[in-house]
Amino acid sequence: MVLHSPAVVPAAECDRYTNESHPHEAGYDSYMAGYVFIRMSHLQTMQGISAQQPVPPRFRRYLEVMRRFQDKVNIIRASIDHICLVGEDPVSRRPQWLYVTLAPSRAATINSAQIAELFSPYGSVDIRPLDGTHFLVAAHSFYCAKDILRAYRSHKLIHVTYYNMWKHSRAVQVLLWTSISVSILGIGWTFLGKSS
Repeated sequence: MVLHSPAVVPAAECDRYTNESHPHEAGYDSYMAGYVFIRMSHLQTMQGISAQQPVPPRFRRYLEVMRRFQDKVNIIRASIDHICLVGEDPVSRRPQWLYVTLAPSRAATINSAQIAELFSPYGSVDIRPLDGTHFLVAAHSFYCAKDILRAYRSHKLIHVTYYNMWKHSRAVQVLLWTSISVSILGIGWTFLGKSS
């Protein structure tokens, strides 16, 4: 219910689109894309406009208001909320990942869906299992991440902390220890070669 909401009326030969759904039909998909664009444009344009404005905005005004979204593609559940087709992508405004460790006694009894259910009172989360006892959690907001950390600060069976690649990534740890081992072998080989 927005003031001066535009009426979107399909052409006579496409009248069936007003009462029936025809997904993946080219005409219907085009109609729905246009419908959503007009509605979103109107909502954006009418923000902050007084209810006493007697004249509805012209289409040109919609285009001016929507220009800030031009060449930007929305990304769902990613570290950034959109990508720019022209220019630099935005800086990430997502919270840092959470790293969940289960007590060995609970490893077989809790899966990623159950963890998502446990964390759901604090907000929307995405869970990625790493193995039977470790999970990565992407929280939808900083408040959600902080609330989860606070709630599970002293939990006996589920430990939650911020994810640290150097500390928690198995691949990074293997690479680091391999590099250290190769370096030590190289130094030892060089030292033994010089002494003989």
